[in-house]
Amino acid sequence: MSAEVSRRALAEMIEGARALGLAVFLAGPAPVHDLEQNRRTQSLSRSFAETCQERGARCCATVEALLASPTWMAEVARADGAHPGTDGYDAPAALLIDEGLRTWLVEPIAAKPAAANVAAR
Repeated sequence: MSAEVSRRALAEMIEGARALGLAVFLAGPAPVHDLEQNRRTQSLSRSFAETCQERGARCCATVEALLASPTWMAEVARADGAHPGTDGYDAPAALLIDEGLRTWLVEPIAAKPAAANVAAR
């Protein structure tokens, strides 16, 4: 799938979620054990961040921080080249928490009546 098709699909998903009254928090794509793929992922990540910003959605870009994480990259290389072992997931989890995931998890619930929360989950 091309980067532009991916960007349009993300925009449509955000708009669809918004139409349902749902908040959006995107965890951006993560790097793999392939230099060329990571270059494409960096570009896609920037595109996704712009798309989220344009539409008022939260975005946690992970690719740069995970490329700089020795644990993530070593775990990915040791496993299948795309997914880390258990220890590798600490880095993206910390990024998501730092970018406000906990707050985001509570905000949509607090902003809606109880009946809407049940239907949305």
